[in-house]
Amino acid sequence: MKNNSTLFTLDASVFIKIIIEENDTELTRKLLQYMTNVNVTILNPTLFEYEIHKICISHNIALASVTKFLEMYKNFNLELIYPSLIDIEKAKKIIDSCKKESGLPSFYDVIYHAIAINNNSTFITADKKYYEKTKDFGSIITLDSDQVASILDDM
Repeated sequence: MKNNSTLFTLDASVFIKIIIEENDTELTRKLLQYMTNVNVTILNPTLFEYEIHKICISHNIALASVTKFLEMYKNFNLELIYPSLIDIEKAKKIIDSCKKESGLPSFYDVIYHAIAINNNSTFITADKKYYEKTKDFGSIITLDSDQVASILDDM
C-alpha cells in the first residue's frame, strides 16, 4: 500500500462521474482534486477498472483514453488490490445481514465496502439504496453527505 495515512474507497458510481457528465460531476471533480492535493490513497478492488471500462463501453467512450486516464490515477493515488479471503468473508457477512425482501446488494458493490472496512478506509458511494441497506457496518458515506461536504470545506 502507498504511504498515505488517509484511505478512501470510491465506488465506480462515484468515479465515473468525472468521465461521464452527471448531476454530481462537479462535486466529484472537487473531491478527486482534494484527494490529489492532499495525496490521499484511493484503495479499490481490481474489479473497479473493469466496471469503469464496462460503463464507458455502454456510453461509447474511447477505451484508450479511459485506460490512459485510469493509468494516470494508478500512477498517482489509485491502488487496486485483489480482495482477500477476509474481504470476501466480510462481503458475505454484509450480504447475509440484508433482507431478501428488500433486495440483496450485489457482491460487486459489497466487495468495495468490505475492503474499506478491512483497511480502515471510508467507502464513498453514490448508491443511496446500498448505503441504506449497509450503513450499520460503518466505513461508508454517500457522495452527497455532510462528511464529503466537510472534507471539501477544508480545501
